[in-house]
Amino acid sequence: MAKTKTDIANLVLMSLGLYEVTDIDQADDLNSRAIARVYDEARRFVLSEANWGFATKTSVFVYDAQREGFQVPSDCIKILGQVSSSGLPIPLTSMQECNGVLNLYYGDIYPTKLIASSTLSYIYDCIDVARFPSGFISALRDYIASLVAVSLTGDQNKRLLAENSYRVSLGKAINKEASQFKPFYSRARLSLFRQN
Repeated sequence: MAKTKTDIANLVLMSLGLYEVTDIDQADDLNSRAIARVYDEARRFVLSEANWGFATKTSVFVYDAQREGFQVPSDCIKILGQVSSSGLPIPLTSMQECNGVLNLYYGDIYPTKLIASSTLSYIYDCIDVARFPSGFISALRDYIASLVAVSLTGDQNKRLLAENSYRVSLGKAINKEASQFKPFYSRARLSLFRQN
């Protein structure tokens, strides 16, 4: 299992039939530069593709009246869901983000803008390779390979193969390791609120 960014780079290079590198951040060869150039963007993209349990955070988002919205954490990749400060669910119908401010709307017929502090669960920009499960690593390897295959090998077929491998490995990873969003309330807790 990969423990470093260089380990993932070497998995990409091996999948393309190329030689491994010793340190992706220090090496000055074409292979290292190509992978280093796309690595962070690729990691964020694969993180955005599913509700990964290993990359989920919960935070209280406080409404900023001056900016008329919620401040989005700098490490937020995507919002998974929301629970009101009282613990009751508020089904979101839409979200709009503009200049780092998040506006949340609820209600089906007449959407209402949420202006109260809320607990939100989100996928954060996890950079710690040691936290990545094997399925995520496989999907990341295949996605990076699809991005660099032509520039490193000159072979369009390797890019197509890597794209197909990415779709398969992502599906397997989602089925095996990504969690569906589980709200922070339970039926037992909801029944307590109904009794009061």
